[in-house]
Amino acid sequence: MPVTICGILLLLPELAFADPISTGFVFVTGLTFLAPLAVLAEGFVLSRCLSLKYKRVLMAVLWANLFSLLAGIPLQIIYSYFYPVIAPKELSEYFSFYPWIAALGSLIYFLVIIIVEFQVILKWCARKHHNFQKSIIFFAVTLANISTYIVLAPAYYFATKPTHNVQQFTGNSLWATNPKTKVIYIDSATQYLHSIDLDGRNSTVLVPHKVKDYLLANNLKHCVFRSEQNHLYCYDLIAKRNTMISTLANKYVMNEVAVSPGGDKIAFLKWIGVNHPFKLMIYEISANKLVETDFNVSKDTEDTVVGWSAREDTLYVKALHARSVTRIILKENGITEKLRIDNPEKLEINPDYGRNSSRRWHEGNDWGASYPYDRCGAREASASRDLEHTLTISEYKLPILQYADNPGILHLGNRPIGDVLFLPGCGECIFDDHKAIYLLDIDDKRIGKIANGHRFILISEKYSKLPLFSENQ
Repeated sequence: MPVTICGILLLLPELAFADPISTGFVFVTGLTFLAPLAVLAEGFVLSRCLSLKYKRVLMAVLWANLFSLLAGIPLQIIYSYFYPVIAPKELSEYFSFYPWIAALGSLIYFLVIIIVEFQVILKWCARKHHNFQKSIIFFAVTLANISTYIVLAPAYYFATKPTHNVQQFTGNSLWATNPKTKVIYIDSATQYLHSIDLDGRNSTVLVPHKVKDYLLANNLKHCVFRSEQNHLYCYDLIAKRNTMISTLANKYVMNEVAVSPGGDKIAFLKWIGVNHPFKLMIYEISANKLVETDFNVSKDTEDTVVGWSAREDTLYVKALHARSVTRIILKENGITEKLRIDNPEKLEINPDYGRNSSRRWHEGNDWGASYPYDRCGAREASASRDLEHTLTISEYKLPILQYADNPGILHLGNRPIGDVLFLPGCGECIFDDHKAIYLLDIDDKRIGKIANGHRFILISEKYSKLPLFSENQ
């Protein structure tokens, strides 16, 4: 039976990269604590069934469990690859399916234990000249394992199931309070930019090209996006025309890109060399012309925000979390007039809408902005991309709801949650796990899928340049 406990620990779903960690934990816990207790209990049942002295049976039970533990290791390796194949990817189906797959895993391991331990006890009886019928030995081994399994297996399931208090998972979000709210996102299958209603209806392709990051002009006529090759493109949403603006060597994000209020010019920072690392560039859409200005940014581009004013000829550049802002007035042939504003008044920033955030994430050749935290009234939402992959909703600093897909003894998550956003009224919020976007009804503790996508925004101030220019002013 200690093998039963260790085996279940190994068998139930864990992330593949976490298997070595789980295995080490299982061996330490199982062999130092659970194994002795289970051997004592299993030995007691076996001694009663076979009418043997308790002390004589203990060593045989210990060896039987050690052999079943060894037999369970390859079974766990096979199962760790088999589980992701049979487990549903859809969130609602996954959580309905999880108890059954956990029960199936326990049953398979239980059968392996019975077969292995029966053979060990059978040989032990033969060596000790105990002439029991095979059926009696098999019955004794089965009953001994059932006696401990029936208590510890359910206890383990409840201790290792995903940690959440969500009461319902639905395959759609038709129950949304504000169903016509538009969500902009990158489709997980095609990587195209889409829009969709909050209730999951009216999905529309906005940009039929692979998009990694994006910025929508305030007039919603153009979309500036970072391509799969990390080049900068401008897509005309009206004429359905795509134009490459520049091939950039630096890791730029949408904070460093801005569209003029009239929608005819795009400003961005381009890496040009060591002495003056980043130069302000202006792309004139109608003329298909790229202008190199005389304005340089010497700081890391990831700490810089570029925004357009309400005027077509005036921009602002600001280091994140800094109090000063540089006002840039565009002249002829890339000449600029620059003015440092140490105590800026409330600036009239042309908003743009996209992945504008002071938070960053990096994964290999991919990077971008992150929105792991949001606040609405007394409620706070916090998302996690670390090992646990949790979403926590708090009210007056006290947790009222938690969701995570993190089965196993170590509760290592399967779905990293990137962004979270409260909707007006604070009763619902949106979050994504990089594969799909979900709607959470906080009060009814319900989660429904909106679309298969990630990196979503709403056309709202939160995703504009305004919050970035107001920080620390």
